[in-house]
Amino acid sequence: MTMHKTLRRLRLASVAAAIQLALAGCGPSSPEEFVAKAQAEFDKGNLQAASVEVTNALSSKPNMVEARWLMAQIALKSGDAARAEKDIRVAIQYGLPRATAQLSLVRAILLQGAMDRALAETSIPPNDMAPKDRALLLGLRGQALILNGNPEPAQPVLARALEIDPKATTALVGMAILHLGKRDYDQVRPWIDRALAVDPASAEAWGALGELELATGKPEQAEIAYTNALKYRSHPSLDRARRALARVELKKFAEAQADIDALRQSGFKASPYVSYVQGLILFHQARYAEAANAFEACYAADPAFLANRMYLATTRFQLGQTEQALEHAKSLHARLPRSSGVRELLGSIQIGRSEYASARRMLESALHNAPSDPTTLRMLATLSMLEGDKDKGVEYARKIAALTPDSPDAQQMLMVAKLVAGQDFDVIKTTRPDAATDDYSRALLAALNDFRKGRIRAALEQANRIHEQHPDKVDPLNLVAACHLSGGEWDLARAALVKTLALQPNEPSAARNLAQLELNEGKTARAKELLEGLLKARPEQEEAALMLATIVGQGGDAKKALDVLEGVVKSNPDALVAAERLAAAHLNAGNLARVIEITGNRPEAQLHSRPGLLESRGKAQMLTGNVAAARASFEQWVRVEPDSATARFLLGDTLARSGETAQARQELQRAVQLDRLYLPARVGEIKMLVRAGDLDKARQKLDKLRPEFGEQIEVLGIEGWFALGTGNPAKAEESFAAALRKRPDAEMTILLARSLLLQTKTEAGLAVLEGWLKEHPQDLGVLMELAGSHLALSRDADAIAVYARILETYPSYVPALNNIAWLHRDKDRAKAMEYAQRAQNLAPTDPDVLDTLAMLTLKGGDRLRAYNLIREASQRAPERPEIQMHLATVLLEREQRAEAHQVLRTVMEKFPKSAEARQARELLEQSGARTSK
Repeated sequence: MTMHKTLRRLRLASVAAAIQLALAGCGPSSPEEFVAKAQAEFDKGNLQAASVEVTNALSSKPNMVEARWLMAQIALKSGDAARAEKDIRVAIQYGLPRATAQLSLVRAILLQGAMDRALAETSIPPNDMAPKDRALLLGLRGQALILNGNPEPAQPVLARALEIDPKATTALVGMAILHLGKRDYDQVRPWIDRALAVDPASAEAWGALGELELATGKPEQAEIAYTNALKYRSHPSLDRARRALARVELKKFAEAQADIDALRQSGFKASPYVSYVQGLILFHQARYAEAANAFEACYAADPAFLANRMYLATTRFQLGQTEQALEHAKSLHARLPRSSGVRELLGSIQIGRSEYASARRMLESALHNAPSDPTTLRMLATLSMLEGDKDKGVEYARKIAALTPDSPDAQQMLMVAKLVAGQDFDVIKTTRPDAATDDYSRALLAALNDFRKGRIRAALEQANRIHEQHPDKVDPLNLVAACHLSGGEWDLARAALVKTLALQPNEPSAARNLAQLELNEGKTARAKELLEGLLKARPEQEEAALMLATIVGQGGDAKKALDVLEGVVKSNPDALVAAERLAAAHLNAGNLARVIEITGNRPEAQLHSRPGLLESRGKAQMLTGNVAAARASFEQWVRVEPDSATARFLLGDTLARSGETAQARQELQRAVQLDRLYLPARVGEIKMLVRAGDLDKARQKLDKLRPEFGEQIEVLGIEGWFALGTGNPAKAEESFAAALRKRPDAEMTILLARSLLLQTKTEAGLAVLEGWLKEHPQDLGVLMELAGSHLALSRDADAIAVYARILETYPSYVPALNNIAWLHRDKDRAKAMEYAQRAQNLAPTDPDVLDTLAMLTLKGGDRLRAYNLIREASQRAPERPEIQMHLATVLLEREQRAEAHQVLRTVMEKFPKSAEARQARELLEQSGARTSK
């Protein structure tokens, strides 16, 4: 083993010696020799090899000017502008003449995008600079001025450069850039041609040509120009991103993506422009979610890049994220108020959000400033049609057509407006020579006009003719099907719809109509298959979702029906009919949190267009105990539909619960006046009379209900309610049981349970509530009733368990937090305080919460805090005798006897028949105080 180690050491020593001899034989190169080798490699384009040689030179002679200068040229050629600038400045320090260095120094600074520094370096050219270099330097100064947003002073600088040297490529390219910025495209190409004549390998000139070709709608030529720019540029540059942009317009998405990937691998990963082009590649492939991420990356790096923000807003709009889209569009409009593109985007978003009033204000303001702007007029025409002002829509469309008589788009808009307004029209001709491509649209609109006017045979002939001319289009086939459907020609309609779906699978109109035909023939399974296929491909299709939900609901699968509606509401925020139906279904099932989630945070215009959303939201808020929010919802509904008896009734109910009796009575009376056959209002009127103590009048009105409405559930319910309130629980039980046999109802379930409990049918009453909760486990009202029943029966452990169930689903429900806190007062004071504190954080002024927290605090020994809490509670609820008694208890604990006695006397005077009055008398007698004057 030792011998092997010795031999290995000898071999290593021999190798080392051989290397040393070889090196000694070659001899060390001098810094000058390293530079010479580097220059040779640089001239051959071997930048990496040249860099190694220069590094060797600088390692032994750091202050060698020639080495620093060559290293700067290598760095500049490689695209490492920061390194180039550093080496140039060091070379200048060690003696390189500024006249020699200045041009390269400014190029390096410009490559870093530091325009202000470039302008500073070019303000006073070195006196001894060669005229050609001076001209090139002035050309760079002109470019810096343009890129810094100062094109006006740039022109004389560039002109001066060309006076010195007409072949100064930087000035020639600068002139091209100047005219590009002014969109004076005819003047751009001559400057580029002159630059390329001087230097056919000028990457800057080829890049400017690429920009010109893109700007003038020639992406093929732009791609070629940018390819040449890349060919003659020895380092990675954003010309590759610009070429990707040209390729996007050519729909060469794979090649465009390859360009962006190459740039990211070359150190441009964080470039906002690269992120922007990446977003465009994805956007034009309808990959909107990924595009949004790319545009967001660009926005984070460069918020002032307005083109990116425009696409970001548009992408968010495409994704249905209208809140974010609106925020960006409003910001763009503030910065570019005269931009028709921005105005069109903002209007489209507002219209898409049904914010018609906001859209109209913005568009009418724009029209006031520019009465003949076609974009604004087109948006107003569209908005008017959506708002139902069809004549106004036609008026705006006529203006557009008069302004641009040769525009097929304008003529088509007028035809659409007339079609929507039900006005007859002939096909509008245009004198434009290239209008043949628009014949299809105009012919189709004419056929639709015939169909709308009842000229079915003419519409069918025209639709068949268009189909023959355009066999790849689905709209003519859909119109053919519609014509056959209107004439009851089911088989012919089916044939046309099948053709449509063969051309375009899951085409929405055809799929829905064919599904309806299948339903008409009893082929439910086939109808479901068609609709499910459509929704899988297009989950935002509301009409299909409504059809499918109805089919599966009628088939007994209520859960699947809900799932269908959930899917379309999630995919399409504007699916308002589905949202209204979904909210109502969840309300009936007692899923109140989901109702509030569906109906909350919606634009006012959406709620106004579908008031059922306000109805469901208000009812859910009422059932969760948020009477103030419910009142706001019903007040909003009344503003939208002042003649709605339902809205008036529900508003009256919330007013009554808020203690505003007079206003409540007015609303209920108004509801009855609006619709005497609206049973809930009649029932509400009876309840109001009972609460006012007018039992005789209430009974008279109650006796009229059966003859007018029969044994409807609402009639049975109010009869039971009246019996329960007038001390006849057996009669109440009979009425509520009869009502529930007609239809399951949470409120009737609660009242039936109360009727049974009042007759000491305890287990039967509790079983009624538990039975309902098996089917509706999240019904908050029934859960609270069950907990309250256990509480009334002194079954504290059972009550605590039910309140805990409530808080699992509704963790912020204050009444449950408050009650469970009180139930823990003797079991676990720390947990009781935790619950009470949570309740106070959510409802800091609620008198019940303050009362509970005060008494728990008193048990903990903090009399001062308990006093402050109960004092506030008593001030907020002077009509609550139990809270006033708690105030007296705290005052006695603090030995404030005189004030305590005054509170006790007030309880006796204001609530003489209450249990609290008896308790107050006993306390006063025990303390020896007078109980009466």
